[in-house]
Amino acid sequence: MTRTLEQLREYFLNDRFVMDNGIGIDSIGEDSAIVSARLEPRHTNALGMAQGGFLFTLADFAMGVAANLRSGVAVTLSSSINYLKSPKGAIVYAEATPLKVGRSTRVYTVRVYDDRGTECCNSTFTAFVTNPDSPPATGN
Repeated sequence: MTRTLEQLREYFLNDRFVMDNGIGIDSIGEDSAIVSARLEPRHTNALGMAQGGFLFTLADFAMGVAANLRSGVAVTLSSSINYLKSPKGAIVYAEATPLKVGRSTRVYTVRVYDDRGTECCNSTFTAFVTNPDSPPATGN
C-alpha cells in the first residue's frame, strides 16, 4: 500500500520542526520524493550562509517522505552527508531516490541543490521500518 501526496502532506503537518522551518513536500514518485524551502535569514549561520543543520533537515525530510510512501513507519537509522557548496539561489530542494527498498530497511541517496542548479550536499540515509506489515501511518 502506498500513500498519496495529499496523505503525506497531511501526515507531516505534525512534524513541527519541518513545518516551522517552512519545508514542504513538492512531489513524490515511485519510492522517491522532492521537498523544498525558500532560503530565509532564519536558515543562515553567523557567516550568512545556509546553516548545515537546515540543509541536513531538508535531506532527512526528503528521505522520510520517500521512505514512508509504503506501509509501516520508517525512521532514520543512520545517515552520512557531504556539504559541497552553500546554496546561492532563493529555493533549496532535496531529492531522495531509493538504493534499496526492503521490508525492514530502506536506503536512499539524497541530493540537495538550489534553484540555480548549485549542488549543495549529497547524502545517504538508511531508514528502519517499524511494524512493516501495519497499514500506513496516515491510517489510510
